[in-house]
Amino acid sequence: MIKYAILDPNNGTYTFATDAQERDTIARQRAWEFYLSHVHNVPYSIVEVAEDGSEQWRAPAAGE
Repeated sequence: MIKYAILDPNNGTYTFATDAQERDTIARQRAWEFYLSHVHNVPYSIVEVAEDGSEQWRAPAAGE
């Protein structure tokens, strides 16, 4: 039997999976959570570009 141990870099614990699909799902979720913790839960910015080329950056509103 093989099991996979996926590290949670936020707290140093491991989650175990018994197949590759579950392993990949957990790994993606951990990566996303780690990324969000470093961008303060705002994973992107909205940049409005005016005709003159100037940019106005802002955080997205809910659902945007």
